[in-house]
Amino acid sequence: METNSKKIKRIGKTWRWVGIVLLAVQLVTSGLVISELLRFPILPFRYMAALEIGLTVAMIATVLLLIVAKSKPFFIVGAVISVLCIAGCLFAMRYLKPLRKTMETVTGQEATETKHIEGVAVIVRAEDTAQKISDTGGYTYGVQRAEEYADSVAAYDYIVRTYNLKLTLREYEFYSNLGKALLNGEIRAMIADSAYVELLEEYLEGFAGHYKILGELSFDTQIERSLVAPTSTPIPTGGGQTEIVTGVPDPTQGVTPTPEVTPDVSPEPTEPVTPTGEVTPTPTGDVTPTPAGPTKPPATPTPVITEAPLPDRGDPKDVTQEYFTVYFSGIDRSGSINIRSRSDVNIVMTVNPVTKRILLVSIPRDAYVRIPGVSGNSYDKLTHAGLYGVKTSMRTLENVYGITLDYYVRVNFTSVERFVSLLGGVDVYSAYAFKTSGGRSFVKGMNHVNGNAALAFVRERKSLPGGDYQRGRNQMELIKAIINKIQTPAILKKFDKIMSTISGNVQTSLSMDQL
Repeated sequence: METNSKKIKRIGKTWRWVGIVLLAVQLVTSGLVISELLRFPILPFRYMAALEIGLTVAMIATVLLLIVAKSKPFFIVGAVISVLCIAGCLFAMRYLKPLRKTMETVTGQEATETKHIEGVAVIVRAEDTAQKISDTGGYTYGVQRAEEYADSVAAYDYIVRTYNLKLTLREYEFYSNLGKALLNGEIRAMIADSAYVELLEEYLEGFAGHYKILGELSFDTQIERSLVAPTSTPIPTGGGQTEIVTGVPDPTQGVTPTPEVTPDVSPEPTEPVTPTGEVTPTPTGDVTPTPAGPTKPPATPTPVITEAPLPDRGDPKDVTQEYFTVYFSGIDRSGSINIRSRSDVNIVMTVNPVTKRILLVSIPRDAYVRIPGVSGNSYDKLTHAGLYGVKTSMRTLENVYGITLDYYVRVNFTSVERFVSLLGGVDVYSAYAFKTSGGRSFVKGMNHVNGNAALAFVRERKSLPGGDYQRGRNQMELIKAIINKIQTPAILKKFDKIMSTISGNVQTSLSMDQL
């Protein structure tokens, strides 16, 4: 029989091997968590440092309890600590890795990636015999070379591949030229965003009532989002021929002139954010181009600009040390963010990360401006720039105010509702008591709003003093309310749900590290 001393010795060896295995697993899982957090810096530095110190202390404690100490009680305590650390690290890995991948789909959308395109229409003349897209074999298709050119080419390529058609592609400088080419028979079909069709009806004589839509496309494609009006045209991979037609634009369309007001300085920031980082509820002002007629607005006074020379910045910008600007574009649609539409919300946010101050400037949707590469010398509503893509809206505002917009964030109705709801609602400030057309009431002062109420708050204008001007201020107040809410530690508990939910409803050019 085995003596007691041998039995104790054998059990001691077993405990030692169990301890070694636990330590090895703990070391590996701790390393994986630290590595993932370095790749995906979701935590502030102080939290990262505290986590690293905690994991290091836990490792030292388990070594002493499992290996060095010879007592069974110490071994049990060490084993419990090790198992808890391993379980915590495995849970963190299950949380962090998919969250990082979700964030990658939301951020840095300048890179080549798979993009879902929808709402792109195939349009023919009203008397055309074709009843569906597959009936257009042998047709000459037309596209325009402004913003989202790559989407149009991708749609053409998709049609060729999906329906196995032999087609010819012609390109036009402006949508007006494209619409005219369809009406006069230069082309038999055109590809255009469905949201733009009503603008053609309004501005192109003879277009309304003389066209029909054969269908709208919805597909995924691998394109480079920064591809806009290239100097050389890529041949569609699906077949067919490509011909570039540089049409003479309308007299009201042409090369964008030098803006009348191009200050080389920025307005001195107000202080909607206190030095501690908490956003105050005081409404900020608006900077607004004066609305005018469709061709040339009347003379307007020069905007009052407070000179505040801006320092040079590095490239790429360090968003933790250098000021930067973000353009917020809110489109008037629900559902997928990939649908092109008007930009009804246009807010410029300038952030100083050192002083922890933010300047918000709202520009009304109906401000009359020149749209670069689109409207030429004529004026159009700012909201229509969104139909050509977010970059066109950015260039429009850059020309008006003489500034550089570094990044953009593009949202829609669904973004606002879902984001605010996942935050558990926010407390938003209202300068007036008012009731919306939908029957919601808001008091003067702070209002706690859920997703639906938040959307109603930022959409209402008719019952507000100042109309669209006050609506812009309310939209900025909601941004402040959201910033206040996401500064609370409780946001970390919902971060994965928030990111996974908004991944299909938010677009931004900020990289994951910058965000």
